[in-house]
Amino acid sequence: MAAVCIGTYALIYATPFWAAVVFTFCIGLLLAAIVLACVASGQSRFTWLGCAVFGWGYFAVLHSPIFDMQPEPHNWQMHYEGPPLATRSALQWMYDKVLPLVHKPPQWDRSMRNTTNGSRFPNDTAFAQVGHSLSALLFAALGAACGRFGHWRYRTKRE
Repeated sequence: MAAVCIGTYALIYATPFWAAVVFTFCIGLLLAAIVLACVASGQSRFTWLGCAVFGWGYFAVLHSPIFDMQPEPHNWQMHYEGPPLATRSALQWMYDKVLPLVHKPPQWDRSMRNTTNGSRFPNDTAFAQVGHSLSALLFAALGAACGRFGHWRYRTKRE
């Protein structure tokens, strides 16, 4: 529950600091899932394997050059022409419709990094970075649930 609260806070008040914290935590968890899938056995192995495959799979699709439809490199911005993921649309909707209900409308400076009216409205790059890292964690949790279900459904009689 604490992780959900921290993730929600990081998304609402997205900054480059929170983007780095959430991304680092996400990568650390997905790397740990690979190690734990190798050393665990039984249901735990399937859980960690599902977590690793779904989490890394999300990042692979998100950053795959196959889906990158712009000639210049992208930097996690929500507006680049990348894969048509539902998470991208959901993040765009939250940025456009939900955040204005939480923060007062921003007046951006020329760099589009800071507001001039004191609004804590996050810029779209930091918001996308936090949102995609949290989406990878959600996909990892879905993969863990699929792994547990797969073990339950297809386990052998010997276990």
